[in-house]
Formats: sequence, structure tokens, C-alpha cells
Amino acid sequence: MESALRKLRHVSFRLFLIPRSDLAQGKQRKELYLPGIYFLFGEDDEVVKPIVYIGQTEDARKRFDSHNKTKTFWKTAVFCVSKTQNITQAHIRYLEWYCMQRAKEVNR
Repeated sequence: MESALRKLRHVSFRLFLIPRSDLAQGKQRKELYLPGIYFLFGEDDEVVKPIVYIGQTEDARKRFDSHNKTKTFWKTAVFCVSKTQNITQAHIRYLEWYCMQRAKEVNR
């Protein structure tokens, strides 16, 4: 894992903010075909704190379609992809794990 972290220190990411209400338009971005990590943000009436769902994908369009049908809480998605497309699926899985650990530390 240390080598993955070392490589990621030199990677620039591009982030896309996609409101759920604009999902159809957001999915037209060509970058959503690339491997990346994403966050779904929203609220639930039964939970006091805002909710974040963290995931990784090789095709964000398909994942967002799936989540649009199965997850009701989210209002906004943020998709992160390497600007230079020089990271592997292993790097993406590591980033997902890392973000999930940080989220757990702050009770998210």
C-alpha cells in the first residue's frame, strides 16, 4: 500500500460535481467512462448528520444509474478522476479504502 500512496502523492485529480437533478446532463461527460472514486452526499430524516456514500467504479455512468434507482438519500455526487489517466484500478480501490477510513474516524 505504501507504493500506491507514494504514486498518488503526485497525481492531480479532476472533480465533477453532479446534482442528482442534473444526472442525465452530468452523465454526458466523457470522463465518467474512466476509473474513479465518487461520493454521494445527502440527508436522511432519521439521521442527524449528513450522509456520505463512498465508492469506486470503472464506469460512473452505470454506477450513478444504479444508485439513482436504489439509494434515495443522495442529492449530489462528486466524481474524482485522474487528470492524466495514469492510475490503476488498484489505486482507485486504495483511495476508496482510505476515504472510508477517514469517514469512519469522523463518524460518517
